[in-house]
Amino acid sequence: MASPAPSGSPPLVIYSCTDEQMLEVTELVGDSATAAIVCSQYDCSFTAVSCVLKYLAAQQADLSEQMDGTAKAEVALSLDVAFLLFSAYLVFGPMQLGFALLCAGAIRSKNSMNVLMKNILDACTGAIGFYLFGYAFAFGHHANQTSNAFIGDHNFALSYTTQVSSLDSNVSYDGFATQGWHVFFFQWSFCAVGGAGGASAIVVSRVAVTTTLSAGAAGLTGLFWRYMRTSTWDTVLSRDGYALLLQTGAIDFAGGGVVHLTGGMAALMGAWIIGPRIGRFDASGKVNEMKGHSATLVVMGTFLLWLGFYGFNPGSNLTIATTGCATAAWPAWWA
Repeated sequence: MASPAPSGSPPLVIYSCTDEQMLEVTELVGDSATAAIVCSQYDCSFTAVSCVLKYLAAQQADLSEQMDGTAKAEVALSLDVAFLLFSAYLVFGPMQLGFALLCAGAIRSKNSMNVLMKNILDACTGAIGFYLFGYAFAFGHHANQTSNAFIGDHNFALSYTTQVSSLDSNVSYDGFATQGWHVFFFQWSFCAVGGAGGASAIVVSRVAVTTTLSAGAAGLTGLFWRYMRTSTWDTVLSRDGYALLLQTGAIDFAGGGVVHLTGGMAALMGAWIIGPRIGRFDASGKVNEMKGHSATLVVMGTFLLWLGFYGFNPGSNLTIATTGCATAAWPAWWA
């Protein structure tokens, strides 16, 4: 028997079962609570079996829809992770090697071993510093809270990243997708190549002790990177929704300002403090030409850096699974 819906409700039909029909449905579904749902949603006046079959078909359709949504979300997440990792590989591999070859070829042969060792130590010491505290200072914040406006205070030594990468927790937006290992790896490769690599490369032929440069690389990746990225990318310190630097009208995508300004200013200060290379000027102050020893290495390094930018720029979008994200990332390939 059907009864009309209450006044003001959508035009739905509410069914009811007799005691005998309720008993039959209960025997088929196994519990009275489910039987009550079946009897209220489906007409069981014909047979209890047909009524239950309609209910099971509807449940199957709902389950299929939920599974489709879950599958699409998992595919999107997998695509984003693969995209970010591939971008990080392009940034770390070709760009680190490109800097090594370019710098080695652009200086005198006696300094080649020094610059090659410098690149290795930059990556190693920078990784340690960024792992222990640099990533936490730059991006760390407690789950479902905004970042500290001055400096990050959470996720030291990737404690939270390790948690969500092994078993995603029930947090609103700070799960594996935004705080997983892949995000750390991309941010580290980005920071190490753009900040520490560029800065120490400029002063390499002026310094004989590579550990000095590597300590500076650890400082850049571990400490100073936080303040550069906050002023440009972070909206915490802003009153109108834009980061501090962007209030002046600056546009920064792929770290065009953050990365190159960090490395460039550090290199400028390093060159100013250390001074010119020995033998750069003669007694009268005339500049002595110091040619690089290998144009081949310079050209190879240039093309490797060029290749690395195809991960550096679009990878900065951090995601590509939606049409909007793909549209934003595509022009960055040619930026």
